[in-house]
Amino acid sequence: MRRTAALTVSLALLLAGCSSGNAADPAPTSTSSTATSASAAASSGGTSSAAATAVPADLATWASAFCTAAAPLTTLGSLPTPDTSSPAAAKTSLTAFYRQGAAVFTEAATALSTVGPPPVGGDSQLTQGAVDALSGSATRFQGLATAAEAADPSDAAAIGGLVSGFSDAIAALQASFASLNQGQSPEVSAAITAAPECAALAR
Repeated sequence: MRRTAALTVSLALLLAGCSSGNAADPAPTSTSSTATSASAAASSGGTSSAAATAVPADLATWASAFCTAAAPLTTLGSLPTPDTSSPAAAKTSLTAFYRQGAAVFTEAATALSTVGPPPVGGDSQLTQGAVDALSGSATRFQGLATAAEAADPSDAAAIGGLVSGFSDAIAALQASFASLNQGQSPEVSAAITAAPECAALAR
């Protein structure tokens, strides 16, 4: 089964914020100005209940900026299925796909490089780590684009290698984010989970 590049990349990105903490961990609280995600319903007796996850305002702003910078990743489409009846067309479509991918990863990495680290302790390497991971993906996709452009259309093995190269490139990206995830704080996890801009990446 072949997943779209956009979905795979988005999920890899969200690993940085969503899979580090235990689901049973309590939500972080703050006495400072906060951004909240809450719902409240008033009962017939005039009482109300609310469920809220409080995220400090500066951290909420950072999470919004982080995921906004990553938004170009959602423009990367599906890996094209090579047209076995037209090897030349397969070469052309793969070359274009990988070129687009290299440009998308570069754009996202450049945007993320302006965001800075999250304003909480212990996560100083998160943004730079994401930049490095996306830059590495840009390099891999550019290499695949170059290989696709140089490939002999009549060489089925070469075309097959270009297809499997996508899986290898995404696996490397996922591994990079999994590594970043190991030191992730619950506060950053909560902020990314709560940010609408981050939720939009997985749509």
